[in-house]
Amino acid sequence: MQRSRGLSAALALSTAAGLGLVALPQPAAALTPPIAFTADDLPTWQTNGIVWALAEAGGTVFAGGTFSQ
Repeated sequence: MQRSRGLSAALALSTAAGLGLVALPQPAAALTPPIAFTADDLPTWQTNGIVWALAEAGGTVFAGGTFSQ
């Protein structure tokens, strides 16, 4: 009886410790430095709306979204 009580307590403690490690939130970290956005005219191609998706086929990149040019 004593052995099973000790085994149960050890099992409960190790389970609680394992769950505590998994449930701890990790601090947020940026993967890249902040990037500045601008609405200024740039010398590169731009849309006049929002690009929602990009795809590549045969060396050509296609942009899909809510824009007309």
